Amino acid sequence: MAKHKRANRRHATIAADYAERELQRQVRAAAGNYAAARKTLLVFEQESVGKLADTLALTREAFERGKISMLQFNLLRTEFVDVRLAYLEAATEEILARFNLEQAIGGEL
Repeated sequence: MAKHKRANRRHATIAADYAERELQRQVRAAAGNYAAARKTLLVFEQESVGKLADTLALTREAFERGKISMLQFNLLRTEFVDVRLAYLEAATEEILARFNLEQAIGGEL
């Protein structure tokens, strides 16, 4: 009977150690994903989003003054939309990564 209890205790210890290592792995992975997603979002915010409105206004002004054609204007607007969509995707990824990290740590950041 004592042997059985020791075996059960050892099995429980091994299972607990495994669960702890797995939890640590999940937290590290979630933290890494969040850091990468956050960095991507910050790059978009610093390099693209702020300049986008100004660039679009200048493009519209160039079109209105006849400096660029309707086709050129529409191509540029399409590129602006693509940048906005990429930014929204980055924002979504950051939100999901934050949620996953909070789930892994069992609380809010």
